[in-house]
Amino acid sequence: MAIAELFWVRSQQRQFYSDVLTALHDKKKHDLVCRLGLFLDEDSIIRCAHHLQNANVLHGEKFPILMSCKLYFTTLLIRYFHSLVCHQGTSYTLHSLRREYWIPQGRAAVSSVVCQCTQCKRFIAHPFPQPQDSQLPHVRLTERSQPFSHVGVDTFGPLLIEDCKFYVLLITNLICRAINLELLCDMTTDELSFAYNWFALRCRQPQFIVSDNAKQFILLHGILLSSLCSTFEWKLIPEYSAWQGGSYERIVGLTKQSLFRTFQGHLLNGQTLSEMVLRTVLVEILGMLNSRPLTYIGEDHKNIPLSPNDFLHASFLSWRQPEIVSIY
Repeated sequence: MAIAELFWVRSQQRQFYSDVLTALHDKKKHDLVCRLGLFLDEDSIIRCAHHLQNANVLHGEKFPILMSCKLYFTTLLIRYFHSLVCHQGTSYTLHSLRREYWIPQGRAAVSSVVCQCTQCKRFIAHPFPQPQDSQLPHVRLTERSQPFSHVGVDTFGPLLIEDCKFYVLLITNLICRAINLELLCDMTTDELSFAYNWFALRCRQPQFIVSDNAKQFILLHGILLSSLCSTFEWKLIPEYSAWQGGSYERIVGLTKQSLFRTFQGHLLNGQTLSEMVLRTVLVEILGMLNSRPLTYIGEDHKNIPLSPNDFLHASFLSWRQPEIVSIY
């Protein structure tokens, strides 16, 4: 932990948790100490002893730092982690925050900060109410299926980089909600076919595919039918009915949200971005979205949220932000 961050954490804890510090020094009983298993580390920082002490995770996840939701310093921490996850929602921000800090009533605190985020308000506002949810199709409820055996595909763009147009092919698992992103130099069928082959070689050949009626997808469907020996089903949704592709349109929205909010400052200031920067950011967004929580995150620290990576890699370890030099 940085020296400045260590200083501020210690000073904020002394300001708000003076009674807890007294109880820990005098070894007296305290309700918060007993409930969260609080203790002082070698830097005199109050940490929580959760039930993950034997897990192969970082020290901050085993023993998160206790912070109060009523401190302005905590608000700054939430804003930092909210920007670190590319301005995702309350659940993902709270999930990322709890890898280092434990905030009592943390969900309410994170929700309050996220709702006040000016950068997010520009994208959240909608002119019409959401329609009523429909029943899930059987392909999204298939049991014991391999990852990416039932997928939805879509493209979005263009992204103007160095006076060139780039597009993104998105492939999402319909069951465990994992995603795969491939950068396209154009929207021709050949480029789309190469990107699809890269995905099939790295992951697997899907058994069921759903997409819209784009001409590139119709031609790619014909190419796959003539070249593949194995049988598979490709469903084309009716024209002008994008809501029937909500399983992948939602993921497209999350990817665009992360991409555009990350690059917003550069684009507004007229700065140019390179193709390599775009590829790097897409990989970061891919890892981040595959680590997003799929289940509800409540106040109980014993509930560990599931993520798409848990189904892809069958491992408890989820994606973490690597320590790299910021390029955007």
